[in-house]
Amino acid sequence: MKPNSFWHHLAGQKLETYIPKPGRGKNLLNFAALENAFGCSPAVTNSLQQLTHEPLNSYPRSEMENLKAKIATWLKIRPEMILLGNGSDELINLIPQVFLEPGENVVVQTPTFFRILESVHRMKGNIIKVNTASENGFALGKNFIKELLGAIKIARPKIVWLCSPNNPTGVVMDFELIDKIAGETDALVVVDEAYQEFFDPENKKSAVRLLDKHKNILVTKSFSKAFGLAGIRVGFAVGTPEIIGALAKWQLN
Repeated sequence: MKPNSFWHHLAGQKLETYIPKPGRGKNLLNFAALENAFGCSPAVTNSLQQLTHEPLNSYPRSEMENLKAKIATWLKIRPEMILLGNGSDELINLIPQVFLEPGENVVVQTPTFFRILESVHRMKGNIIKVNTASENGFALGKNFIKELLGAIKIARPKIVWLCSPNNPTGVVMDFELIDKIAGETDALVVVDEAYQEFFDPENKKSAVRLLDKHKNILVTKSFSKAFGLAGIRVGFAVGTPEIIGALAKWQLN
């Protein structure tokens, strides 16, 4: 049995990696996974010890209403704006499956998390890269902003995929720039915020705060990084109920 054309398309791609080859990048360290060396909060450890086991012969509830309610309270949003996933990786992979047709354009800042590029390639999407340079610390300066907005205007992408703080560079995209991007395109603007809580623990500058203004924003977040809970593999997306509902219908329960 031969794999289908989607498999062959992905297998034929040479995805860029930010992990240096042997003998190169001797002064660079790989923090791509960024597991939290300090572990999770002691309060979480105590709570885990007090958990009661669900009957193992029954499937868990896919909706996980209690966790959604906790997240909603924390971020001051509604539970129906949340979709939980097997890490944010599952949700990153899911987004193009629902919102992208083969051949449609996706504008991506680079370098970026390789799962983003991989998920677009899986659906035969056309990636338009807007590069940042190591010479200036991968800064998102005026030239980058001009090129990014220009690419969005010319390519009329189906998705604009941002990562802030960016993996692997750690550079934060200004809240005002995300606001501007979302206001100048009808594309779905996805903002990967897996590392947001490291510099903004209260999420005051999270793109989640723009959802009342822009209905085309979707934010992916994770408990694996600042929360130190990589082992439980829980991530979530935040967006309008319409976008979240579309993703939920496609997601395996």
